[in-house]
Amino acid sequence: MTLTVHVKTGKAIERVALLSDGSLEVHTSKRPHDNEANRAVASLLSEALGLPRCAVTILKGHKSHKKLVMLDGVSKESLSRLLKRS
Repeated sequence: MTLTVHVKTGKAIERVALLSDGSLEVHTSKRPHDNEANRAVASLLSEALGLPRCAVTILKGHKSHKKLVMLDGVSKESLSRLLKRS
């Protein structure tokens, strides 16, 4: 499945949250330098959803706070359940 992810960088607490519009919000401590924030977003998503890192791909928005992300092996129905589990 693909979904929109809103990224906030430089945060003290890292977290992943499901927003009311069905998109995700990711807070990461990493800054958008040398692709560090993108790598952190992919790692946080894979950890929060219990997916292997290779199942998370940023399709669009590599230099933006708004990204389009592909999650292999996740359906919309299972997304909130997976996030609540973490």
